[in-house]
Amino acid sequence: AARRNAFLMLFKEAEPLAFEFLGQHMQEGISKFGDGFSLLVLELTRLVCRKDPSQKSRFVRVLFSLLGSNSAAVSYEAAWTLVSLSSAPTAVRAAALTYTNLLNGQNDNNIQLIVLERLEGLQKNHPKIVQELLMDIMRALSSPNPDICQKVLEI
Repeated sequence: AARRNAFLMLFKEAEPLAFEFLGQHMQEGISKFGDGFSLLVLELTRLVCRKDPSQKSRFVRVLFSLLGSNSAAVSYEAAWTLVSLSSAPTAVRAAALTYTNLLNGQNDNNIQLIVLERLEGLQKNHPKIVQELLMDIMRALSSPNPDICQKVLEI
């Protein structure tokens, strides 16, 4: 929590230094600083890119590295952030794969339904990419929850 708060203060007071810090620690991995820090980085990424879309390229490496986080919350937020910032096929494919992994790796019905909603949104704008992962998505049909099965069939 202390590192997260210190980074937030650094970001608010000296944004270039905060970017430099991220750049220096990319090699070792941002996720080693904990979930709270990673979620803050994702939140600030969205904030900065909304204000100045030309900054997107600065954060792509961070986003791709956070997709593979051990934390479901961090990988979900990273996928959502990546899709909200880029419609490039590589980015959408990586996010869809992350969503699919979360769908099949989580036992919580609520998480599965939320992930299925995101996949459904991707399917509307990028049907070919979601079609590539259809067999993995269909594994969720083994769920005893009829809402999950219905959502999978809709996709």
